[in-house]
Amino acid sequence: MKYMIMNTEMTKATSGGYKTQIRKAITNFFDLSLDEPKKHPISFKDMPKDLEFKSFQGFGNPCPMFYSKKQDKHYCSNEIKYNTGEKVLVEMSEILLIIIGVRVEKLKDISIYDIIKEGCPKQYYDGCIGTKKDTVEWWIELWDRDKAITDYKWNNNPFVIVYEFKKYLK
Repeated sequence: MKYMIMNTEMTKATSGGYKTQIRKAITNFFDLSLDEPKKHPISFKDMPKDLEFKSFQGFGNPCPMFYSKKQDKHYCSNEIKYNTGEKVLVEMSEILLIIIGVRVEKLKDISIYDIIKEGCPKQYYDGCIGTKKDTVEWWIELWDRDKAITDYKWNNNPFVIVYEFKKYLK
């Protein structure tokens, strides 16, 4: 059984059924033009600025593939931890999830709808109280607070793997 780590606030949101997505920064890339790419990981900050996500390649444990037109190079990452259909236990809880979707995007491409799926408390987006600005500010603060490494903070707009899930009912 695989485990997913969440802080207490997000574990409660998952238990309550209003957190149904989680984003994880892609931290290592591999230059596929090298003979042994996995021996030479490249951090996000050292990647070409024109990098684009292209597709998932492979079966079972797919690899996100990226392309830099400027350098005419392909890169991949091996950071997919969970696959669609896989059951995952939230660590330090009894919550069992099933992954229902996996995708890659830039962090700042998140929509208000997806911020709500990330567990945003209702007071930040309720039309009577909160605003769109409140919702986005909540998300940025949550993301940056949990990132010890500054390379993956909101302003750097890293690539992220988005896992969509639902609680698994036996």
